[in-house]
Amino acid sequence: MKHTAKRTSGGIKLQWTKRPLSSSASDAAPAPEFVAEPESPAAPAPTSPASPTFPNEYTGFHPPLDGSWSVPRVRLADTTPESFFASYVATRTPCVLVGDAAWARPMLEQWASLEYLAARAGKQKVMVEEAGSDGIFGTAKARIPSTFSDFLATIRTSPHRYLTTQYAAESDDDESDNGPSIRDVFPAPLPALATDFPWIPPILPTLIPQQLNLWLGSTRSGGASSGLHHDFADNLYVLIRGRKRFTLFSPRDAGNLHLHGDVARVAKNGLIVYEEGIRDDGAFDADVARWRVDRAQAELARVERESPEDMDALERAEAELDEAMLAQMQAGGGGMDDDDDEDDEEEGGSFFGNGGSDADSDDDGSIPDPALLADGAGDDDFDALFSDTESEPKRAEPPSFSQIAVSTLHPTEHPSTLTPPPPSTHLAGLAASSRATVTLAAGEMLYLPSSWFHEVTSESPCPGDVHVAMNYWMHPPTTGEFRKPYGDEYWADQWDVVRRKMERAVAKAAGGKKRGRDVGDRDGGRAAAGKKAKKQGGRR
Repeated sequence: MKHTAKRTSGGIKLQWTKRPLSSSASDAAPAPEFVAEPESPAAPAPTSPASPTFPNEYTGFHPPLDGSWSVPRVRLADTTPESFFASYVATRTPCVLVGDAAWARPMLEQWASLEYLAARAGKQKVMVEEAGSDGIFGTAKARIPSTFSDFLATIRTSPHRYLTTQYAAESDDDESDNGPSIRDVFPAPLPALATDFPWIPPILPTLIPQQLNLWLGSTRSGGASSGLHHDFADNLYVLIRGRKRFTLFSPRDAGNLHLHGDVARVAKNGLIVYEEGIRDDGAFDADVARWRVDRAQAELARVERESPEDMDALERAEAELDEAMLAQMQAGGGGMDDDDDEDDEEEGGSFFGNGGSDADSDDDGSIPDPALLADGAGDDDFDALFSDTESEPKRAEPPSFSQIAVSTLHPTEHPSTLTPPPPSTHLAGLAASSRATVTLAAGEMLYLPSSWFHEVTSESPCPGDVHVAMNYWMHPPTTGEFRKPYGDEYWADQWDVVRRKMERAVAKAAGGKKRGRDVGDRDGGRAAAGKKAKKQGGRR
């Protein structure tokens, strides 16, 4: 994840209703209606030391200022996806999931072994983050390229290095708008591990993946901190090895936490937006407008093919296309690109190392299975798969990170060496904000709604050991309906493109029959939503 900005007048207009918290299915509330409710006296809105200059419309759960609230712990055996959605997702309430989950066992049991990870995915190319001079990760410091196996070989003795979010190269974003690719959603090293985990977590079956990531580092005395920041998607964080403490603040406190970026608004579902033209579900207006044109064109083509003499149907389809094209122009999406189909055909060859754009080009790729990796086969495909991660320019401070130092957030654990002392505005901002803290043990999962602020301190049983986690970022929902959490099918169509590519890649790696391009892949995949989203800030 990833985006943010101000909605146009045609955006989805919803309000979130808060419900009583529940740790069991029997107490689950029905799917909430999105209508405003009076604020609970137990959770008063904090008075910011300086009035924010942006509208904050967040109406989800907000902890009381007195610190009396603790993050609920929910047994997986005692809840269902429907009741979990109603009690936590729709109300924007963080919680910890505990207990055995069969779908997570391969990750929890196998990925705790660095030897297993190296054997399965060692040839993948990754970008490694280094801690800043203060020992904090998440800074603007440029990352360094490495193979995954080289990173794993040195991680125990390199507590200043961390495997974090893998961004697509900027060149990928700029080359074409030919739709989301596998690496937009499954960055390295996850493609080589794709058979070890469900691509959508069963507890959140109706949310759409934005990006999945593997997190891996070693610990020094006192733990390693992520810095205080927020993300742009709902997060299911699965801790595989080690221990992590999360310090949380809700999006309502955005005006208190001194972000590096200039916030445009905070949406009702909590999404913090930094620029114009982005919806509450994180989609760009221009991308959605283009997607609607694609759909309208496909519908017109269908009518012309199947019912050419049905003048009423033709007129309706033509009118829908005209309306969609007008909306695209108003959204700044530009005209139709005659080269899109060619770009779509070329993506497969360049991404998976075929190098061709003819009719035989294959966009579904090659992801070697464990046996192929062990035998050294498939190296060319692997090198081509992520050959774009050779260098990374120095980044600006991510807009979604707070300027408040970790030593200010946890003064007793990180005695400040700053001169002068922390700004009084930072201290006042923290005093006016509602903080909650929760510690995650190996095998537990944290559900964190979009744009909840968090500082993560990672620890292991002993200094020099490693901590491993995997997370699912899911596009933030905008309705209270479990079966239809988004206002339209935009994100579902984008996911469909990636899912089909990934399924073909896995089948091919396992020896399945090579299949040609499915024309349907282009119907919802032209808008490069996943790629453009990464440009909005390195908020991982």
